[in-house]
Amino acid sequence: MGIPYYDVNGDGIISINPDGDVPANDALASIYAPYAPRKKDNVREFFQTGLNLNNTLTVTGGSEGAYAGLTVNRQDREFIVADDKLKKTSIGLNGGFKLGNLTLDGSVTYINRSVSTTTSNLYTNILQSSSETPIVAFKDSPHPYAWNKYYQNPYWTMKNIRNNSKTDIFNGTVSLGYKINDHISISNNGTAQITSTDVLNYNNGYSASLAVPKIVSEVASITSSLSQSTAISRYFYNDLMVNLNYDFTKDLNFKLTVGYNVQQNESKTTSVGGTGIKIPGIYQYWNLSNLTIPYNLNNRGFIDRRYAYFANMDLAYKDYLFINGTARYENSSKLLHSNGSVYSKPDYFYYSGGVSFMPLKAFNIESATISRFVVKGSHTRVGNDPVNVFAIEDTVVLGTGYPFGTGPLSFVNNQTPTDTNIRPEIVTGEELSLGLGFLKNRITLDASFYLQTTKDLITTQTTSSASGITLTPVNIGDIRNKGMEVTLGATPIKTSDFSWDFSLAWTINRTKVIELANGQDEVNITTGGNAGIYAIKGEDFPILKATAYMRDEQGRIIINPSNGNPYITNNYVNFGRVTPNYTLMFNTNFKYKNFGLYAVLDYRNGGVIYSGAMAGMAFSGQLEQSASFDRTQGGYVIPNSVYLNNAGQYVENTSIKSGGESYADLTDYYGSVYQRIGENFIMSGTAFRVRELGLSYTLGADAARSIGLTGLSFSVYARNPFYKFAKENRGYADPEASFTTGNAMGITNSNQYPSTRTVGFTTTINF
Repeated sequence: MGIPYYDVNGDGIISINPDGDVPANDALASIYAPYAPRKKDNVREFFQTGLNLNNTLTVTGGSEGAYAGLTVNRQDREFIVADDKLKKTSIGLNGGFKLGNLTLDGSVTYINRSVSTTTSNLYTNILQSSSETPIVAFKDSPHPYAWNKYYQNPYWTMKNIRNNSKTDIFNGTVSLGYKINDHISISNNGTAQITSTDVLNYNNGYSASLAVPKIVSEVASITSSLSQSTAISRYFYNDLMVNLNYDFTKDLNFKLTVGYNVQQNESKTTSVGGTGIKIPGIYQYWNLSNLTIPYNLNNRGFIDRRYAYFANMDLAYKDYLFINGTARYENSSKLLHSNGSVYSKPDYFYYSGGVSFMPLKAFNIESATISRFVVKGSHTRVGNDPVNVFAIEDTVVLGTGYPFGTGPLSFVNNQTPTDTNIRPEIVTGEELSLGLGFLKNRITLDASFYLQTTKDLITTQTTSSASGITLTPVNIGDIRNKGMEVTLGATPIKTSDFSWDFSLAWTINRTKVIELANGQDEVNITTGGNAGIYAIKGEDFPILKATAYMRDEQGRIIINPSNGNPYITNNYVNFGRVTPNYTLMFNTNFKYKNFGLYAVLDYRNGGVIYSGAMAGMAFSGQLEQSASFDRTQGGYVIPNSVYLNNAGQYVENTSIKSGGESYADLTDYYGSVYQRIGENFIMSGTAFRVRELGLSYTLGADAARSIGLTGLSFSVYARNPFYKFAKENRGYADPEASFTTGNAMGITNSNQYPSTRTVGFTTTINF
């Protein structure tokens, strides 16, 4: 089913053996047919419109000295892929009382969450379908291969490859306070959270012998597999604080909080799995033909602890001068080496200071024009250790595959080694801000400028594949970040029944690499496809680099005159930073009596991104670029291209095609040459987006009481209803998406689903 044939031997007959056991000479091949797209978007046909339901019930009660509350929430969410669902139930109890100088507050929350998804590779398979492929026609097919033998039928994938998880979360908080006198109090805030997660991942597999017709040698079998894991984590957090509050004079107030904080996080994971599910539909490890050796699975546990001493001071002079200062000494076990002879630095100290001044109040200035004038300044120093447990010492790594796994345990070098010299990253920053209000704050203007320096930035670094090392967490160096934000707000209309207000914010941000560790000039953060994210000394961060066309001094593309193929650079080329030049955000609100209308829009200008989905579509011949010429006649002459003649001179190319003289040559060119040039898939990150639109109605208090309620409101909203990317970005990649997390923004791949829109309504009833 879904496997094409054509007349290979030219006898005018498609030959298929009647019994279907052995293929004839006219087996698997390609069918050439006139281009006739099925619909405007046959890929869109596959996806569904998911329904999300969210219901919350809240009951509260209390008296002057005590209170209690109950909150029950239920969420049922569907995704754009059928059968991908989330179900979540949460129950929360909270309460407290005051008895003399003693106060007690507490809460208990239970959350049950189940998630079922298929593999994100499904989207990659869909993108490899031609526009005339009726994807939905294979909805009920029992076979993994439909319109070709290389990419799976997404409906089969959706039903047979599942990732299921069930999570239970218990969270409890207790806050105990005691007022010693009018100036001194003691408080203790504690939190405990226990999380248990069961994961079941399976692939039902497929036997090529089931193919129709039975062409076992042409259709690959899929090995069934199963993995199960249970993870339990416990997190504890506690603050013990002493609070002081004194009025030194009638104009000067002093507040001081000193405290001790302790945190502990422990986790344990147990896994089993293997291949070869014996009895279909029974997902138990005893139903596997080949069990994976336990030490090749994720079976591990860890515990990390940190403690800190901290202080916070506030000074208030009259009502126009405010000074704040903080200090914190932190100690993290993740940065403490188990071998005392190895130097490690588990502790770090940071602090902050800030001042706020209101000149109008300070100098008793009364103005009908200026109604608000605030100046703020701050200096901060913050420490952080964004690393995993055992980040500074290697753990045991057991060998896998041949010749390991059948005899005694054997150890191999860790492909993700650690660095015993990792130090906490320290972020030092200064910020200056100004706030102005005019005409009783009908017009407002707020501006802030900030400068941050990160010393010993921690991130993962990729290395040469020849080293056998994949990723290494290191302190890569120092970066400096500076930016400015200006927000203009206004209320042009304000009456008893109608009002309109809006705000427009402009933001610019630049991050530059000041220094890299060990005297390096650049560090590769991550690589995806034929592009990578880099930190380069003296340049903005992060930088997108990729393979590119080799060019002469005039910028012309150099081709190989023997076959027309362009030469590709041996090293990655710098295409610029991935962050935007600036961003604009616009918010507006209209209110008419009990109706409300709001909108949130934003625009980001510039930056560059790399699209892995576009690279995949180049392979399958679905790009606009490959439709601008007659593909049945082979390739095309690359504009502005040259070649080196026998005299050693670059000569303008006017006749040598890139992509050969036939369709087969062109197919090979796009798959083996064009797709390897990362430059082809780099585009502007410019984007305009309507973030959210909403309309609401609130029933008047008298009308609500007349039906036995204290409040009733309705609202409808649309999130991400409209967006427009740069001209060259025909939906290939969302500039805000990334194939990984952390600092490696700017690269997307074909496993990432397209941007989605959400339309919904909310009803709130109070009684």
